[in-house]
Amino acid sequence: MARVAAAGSTITYTQLAARISAVNYAPNGSPFSELLCEISRATHHKCGVLLSAVVVHQDDALPGAGFFQLARELGRDVEDDEMFHQIALREAHDEYSRSRS
Repeated sequence: MARVAAAGSTITYTQLAARISAVNYAPNGSPFSELLCEISRATHHKCGVLLSAVVVHQDDALPGAGFFQLARELGRDVEDDEMFHQIALREAHDEYSRSRS
């Protein structure tokens, strides 16, 4: 996910699940969602960004409901899901492109 963010891109849940070979995750399963939440909790704590913003649904290019719920739990202002995602995605792209330089 860090490489995806550094490239200024996104990845679908299905594409990401297929790239994980150590464990077989269903792209719409609870364990996969929990993994993404833990990653975003860690990156939020470390550098203030939600790295899982780069993981989106293929049909609408937005993260799932769990992403927005986690953002609210972490105290982020999420009045409009699409607007918040644009902000969170830009933050992840900016943070990870800087760390790559």
